[in-house]
Amino acid sequence: MEAKFPDNLKEKISYDVDRKLLIFEGVMSEDEKNELLGISQDDSYRKSIEALFQRSQITKKREKKAKLSLSGSRDILEREKEGTALTAPKENIQLKGLNPPEREDPPKERLRFSIIGQKIQEQSKQVDAGQKGEAEEKATPQTQVTKELKDEWKEAQTFYHEFVVLAQEVFDKIKEGHNFEMERVRKAIEKLIDDLTLGNESIVRLAAASDGSYSQFASNAVNVTIISIKIGVSLHYNKSGLMELGMISFLRDIGLVLLSHIIEQPRKLKTSEYEEVKKHPLYTERFLEGLGINNEVFKQVVLQHHEREDGSGYPGKLKGEAIHEYAKIIAVAEAYESLTHNRPVRAGLPPHTAMREILEEGVAFFGHRVTKAFIREFGVYPVGSAVELNTGETAKVIAVHKDFPLRPVVQLMADAEGRPISKILNLLEKPQLFIKRPVEEGKH
Repeated sequence: MEAKFPDNLKEKISYDVDRKLLIFEGVMSEDEKNELLGISQDDSYRKSIEALFQRSQITKKREKKAKLSLSGSRDILEREKEGTALTAPKENIQLKGLNPPEREDPPKERLRFSIIGQKIQEQSKQVDAGQKGEAEEKATPQTQVTKELKDEWKEAQTFYHEFVVLAQEVFDKIKEGHNFEMERVRKAIEKLIDDLTLGNESIVRLAAASDGSYSQFASNAVNVTIISIKIGVSLHYNKSGLMELGMISFLRDIGLVLLSHIIEQPRKLKTSEYEEVKKHPLYTERFLEGLGINNEVFKQVVLQHHEREDGSGYPGKLKGEAIHEYAKIIAVAEAYESLTHNRPVRAGLPPHTAMREILEEGVAFFGHRVTKAFIREFGVYPVGSAVELNTGETAKVIAVHKDFPLRPVVQLMADAEGRPISKILNLLEKPQLFIKRPVEEGKH
């Protein structure tokens, strides 16, 4: 990247040499776009500027519809600090080994709130009586929101199922020594990027679910890809960066597929077996070379995704900046996915428990920047966590507010007496409610 950026835009635009990405902080104006286009005739550079501008403008329009009233929410938190409103127990916010993320203005090229957040906000609006007939008299904002979320959930289920089936087909062909259709994988990841960039939390809920109906390799590949891309979105990667991260996340463990006869044994691995399994990054690299994939970043990340920030990983015991950021993202995504899902020798942990385990070693293993992004995206109570409210009702977290991790959007599952109920609550707008404690689903 040889273009020299104008002095007045140097704080907004930068070029990431490692990822070969242009990054623009904030909303790009027409004048800024023209100024940036005027400094170079390089076709690739100009296309990147145009893409950043278009994405920025689309998101700007959506933000006008998506803004929530934060002033009331800040008042709530201020009252909590002063002790005038009920707060969650202190134990819920003690993040061992890591300070809570600093409050910061969100990047403007990203949606400020998820689609779920927009729909929850709409519950407070009055239904236009002039547009509703008497036959629809019983319709309420709550039922409309619930219907739209159910539709989003069904669409996410369909996509997730198709993606996992595709992953299984890919890995079956690899085991049989056949080639697979890379273009189908690219299209699935492109669809996933679009959904996650627009704040679709339903697909994240599916990645968090402990479902034994799919093979471990297929579901793990899809789940880690979802989590990795979500972190990449938080780190402001553009679409080409997210696509690269997604492809590597999906294909990173082909070497393990080739060692499935060892991995899938329902017992603890022997030392010799474990040492063989640790060679899987090398096997993956060789396999990808055989497919003609010689991208240096791709190979670097495949070899490094088990390295750790403090040098305790493998195979090279690399430290800090020697490890590519993609590898750190995939590492934390793998750790969280593995902890929350069943394995042959153990049961999966609840999301909030897995989060605490990761936080104990987060910075030491994955670095501050990646760990902070992971926390912002998944929160103290990650999507899928079962919780008990101070009312005695139990609920499941279905969306997280980045700046207010203790006040997620929840879907009630049962009242204080254990009777089934289904209602969506945005705790950001319910000052009288708070999460009392996490619970194991089914043990309320």
